[in-house]
Amino acid sequence: MPSVIFEVTSPSTKKNDLTTKRDLYKQLGVQEYWLFDPKAEWIPEQ
Repeated sequence: MPSVIFEVTSPSTKKNDLTTKRDLYKQLGVQEYWLFDPKAEWIPEQ
């Protein structure tokens, strides 16, 4: 299992990224989960 996951995210996937995926990765033992919003559509700071 990786210790870090970087996820490219968007407004259409943010709910799933912040809930289902985050919880799954936590259960699997992933130590860090980072979201990247390349267009700055919903994460204000890059």
